[in-house]
Amino acid sequence: MATLERTMGEVSFVGFKKPKTPQEIVEYFRHLYAYKYASRFAENKLVLDVGCGVGYGADELSNKAYLVIGIDIWKEGIRYAHNKYSRSHFLVASALNLPFRDSCFDVVTSFQVIEHIEEKNMIQYLKEIKRVLRYGGIFIVSTPNRKLRLLPFQKPWNPEHNKEYDAKEFDGLLKMVFKSSEVFGLFATEKAYLLNIIELSKTLFLYTFSTLYFV
Repeated sequence: MATLERTMGEVSFVGFKKPKTPQEIVEYFRHLYAYKYASRFAENKLVLDVGCGVGYGADELSNKAYLVIGIDIWKEGIRYAHNKYSRSHFLVASALNLPFRDSCFDVVTSFQVIEHIEEKNMIQYLKEIKRVLRYGGIFIVSTPNRKLRLLPFQKPWNPEHNKEYDAKEFDGLLKMVFKSSEVFGLFATEKAYLLNIIELSKTLFLYTFSTLYFV
C-alpha cells in the first residue's frame, strides 16, 4: 500500500494548528462545518471517515456517533490523531482497499479527498465505500467546486489535486456507483466570500502571470 509522506503541517494546516489569519479561519470552518453537518446523520451510528487527516473531523463526529473509525494513507497524520483524540480509532489504510468486511458501516464520510484521487482509481474508491456501507447507509462527501476556483481551461492550482469537479460532473460521477445522490453547496457570510475571492484573485494573477511569462 502506498502511503503519503508529508511533514506535519505541510500543505494543509487544517486541524493541526490554531488558525490565525482571517483566511485560515474561513478555511478551518469550511472544513469543520462539513463534519458538523454530517453529525446529524451519525447519532448512535458506526461511522467511517475516509481520509481523516489529523483526526479533528472524526473527533467532531464522535460527539454523536456510537463509534468512529478514521483512515488515511498519511502515517504522520494518523499518529497525531491517535495521540490527540481518544474517542475515535485511527489506522493507516487506503481508500482503494478498505480493510473492513462488507456492509459494516452506517455512515461513511470523505471530505476534501475525492479531488486527490487519480481518475483511473475513482470508481474503485467509490465502489469500496459502497461495499462497506450497510443497506440504507449514507455516504457524505465534499469537494471544491471548480467553477468557484478555476477558469474553464485551468488545471487545479493545488498540486495535490488530480481533478476538481463542478456540481453536474460531481453528481454524474456519484451516480455511476450509487443509485441516488444529492448535491448541495456550502455557503458562508458575505465577508467570508470576500476573503475567498481575494485569495483566488491572487492565485489567478500568479497563474496568469507565470503562464504569460514562461510561454
